[in-house]
Amino acid sequence: MNLANLSFIDRKENIIFLGPPGVGKTHLATALGFTACKENYRVLFFSARQLIRQIRSTQADDSLDSLLRKWDYVDLLIIDELGYLALDKKDAYLMFQLITHRYEKHSVIVTTDVAFTD
Repeated sequence: MNLANLSFIDRKENIIFLGPPGVGKTHLATALGFTACKENYRVLFFSARQLIRQIRSTQADDSLDSLLRKWDYVDLLIIDELGYLALDKKDAYLMFQLITHRYEKHSVIVTTDVAFTD
């Protein structure tokens, strides 16, 4: 319930929902995103697969920096099902670029069923 007040967005903190399939990680992330929208925060939701596809498209014209700046207006980025599909080295690097770009500037929620040790 502490997350429902959305203060983590104002503090620019990140959230990871980790657990096995079917326990409600996506539901919780979506509910927080919906609540944030109702409170006039700007929110984007992507499955990890969609996000990687979007980021990959920047490689052709070297526009990753432009895309990251475009998403700077987003208060909360939700990345669903990270780790559901394996990332190759390039995709992992692109995801790392996104996360480090947003770190301490904007909030991210990640849902995953991959343990931290993996």
